[in-house]
Amino acid sequence: MPDPSTPPAHRAPPLISPVVWHAIRTARDAALAAGATPADALESARQLALAVFPALPRPHLREALDALASAPARPAGKGRLDHGVGQPVTFRLTPHPDRRWHADWLASRYAGPCFVSAADEDGARTLAARHFRAPREMPFGGDPWRRRDLVEAAVGGKLPPLPYGMVVPMAGRIGA
Repeated sequence: MPDPSTPPAHRAPPLISPVVWHAIRTARDAALAAGATPADALESARQLALAVFPALPRPHLREALDALASAPARPAGKGRLDHGVGQPVTFRLTPHPDRRWHADWLASRYAGPCFVSAADEDGARTLAARHFRAPREMPFGGDPWRRRDLVEAAVGGKLPPLPYGMVVPMAGRIGA
């Protein structure tokens, strides 16, 4: 059921995941605020959706972009979380394939690459660790997402920033 306190212009259209809607809307609004044309801003949103949600069926993506094209843009800065100095950065966390045998991975429900939006690398590692923590499992040497010898972190490249605190697994399946 939609949240009645959210204004209608900010709600995701029916059948579009709120996470997908928020991500593409943020990408479009960020591109518009940076001076992109509306067509270029929609292309930025499409590129983000393809990179972050690769399994999203193309008809659903087309439907989301059509709905986004008719949604009004938010003024720059409106609706953004104030999390401190600077803007969030999208990090790509990638487990080292030759270190997947490590016992600390038992404490994680997921052991694949992911995108995380945070203020810094340590914040991205902490958010991933919290998001993927396996219930009732205690790692022996620490959480694998916080260990630099198990997980490589890099800035996400040309992706527009995701909403602060968002953790998006890129491949595989999260199990319980």
